Amino acid sequence: MNLIVTALRPEALPFIQRLKLKRVLSIRSHELYRHDSFSLIITGIGLTQAAIGTTLALQFFSNQGININTITNVGIAGSNGDFSLGSIVRPVKIQNLATLETFYPDITVDIKAQDGILHSSPTPIASPDHWPTDTIADMEGAAFFEASKSFLPIENILLLKIISDFFKPETITRDRIEEHIRVHTSQIIETILTLEQVTQKIVVSLLTKSDEQLLADCETRLSLTSFQRTTLRNHAKQFRARTQAPLPLSSLLRSAHPETKVEQKKILQEVLNVLAE
Repeated sequence: MNLIVTALRPEALPFIQRLKLKRVLSIRSHELYRHDSFSLIITGIGLTQAAIGTTLALQFFSNQGININTITNVGIAGSNGDFSLGSIVRPVKIQNLATLETFYPDITVDIKAQDGILHSSPTPIASPDHWPTDTIADMEGAAFFEASKSFLPIENILLLKIISDFFKPETITRDRIEEHIRVHTSQIIETILTLEQVTQKIVVSLLTKSDEQLLADCETRLSLTSFQRTTLRNHAKQFRARTQAPLPLSSLLRSAHPETKVEQKKILQEVLNVLAE
């Protein structure tokens, strides 16, 4: 499953129509859509809404036992003129202006887009002074990325921003937003499908047979939920990609016999901590 995340309905509508997405009626708090290998959620505007909506969609599909292969944030962004109106920018660095946390997406596939830096602000930015070069602004990207990387390896996460204005948010209309997105809809879908193919090959090559046996043993011993299994496997893939070393879990699992949920969660956290080192 490939999940698309937008903040606004005009950003989502071209994908809903092109992919023939249907509303998931069991989710009432957000507009969640699905059809075949694609799904889409509209989170609402802002860092908090982006984090909540992204997490909700990922958790929903995890609970359904559905694997999310890629997740892509598509939306509008403001520029100081370094990027032309309507152009696509792929953030290679993301900063949350509310927390000053910085994230670096993995550049897995080549796409027809300019690379830039994304600043995610808790409030709209209008006519800023001394704005940094090659930097764009939105209100969701950093929160989307932070929520997504709790579920997926960073190489499976993509952000694509379409320039909607030159830091004049009052000029943005719903029709103009939809028009900007619709121009690039086909290209974005093709990029997502390419990313899916590339990352599936990476996943296959990352974990060895011995790794898979260790993970299966861990899942059985700790009676992991679907969400916990996904979290464990994502940490394992990231460890493998980072170190190219075998998973160092044998000695820890040998003595793992939890009798309560508290003990189970404690051991799982120890396992995740080892994989994060």
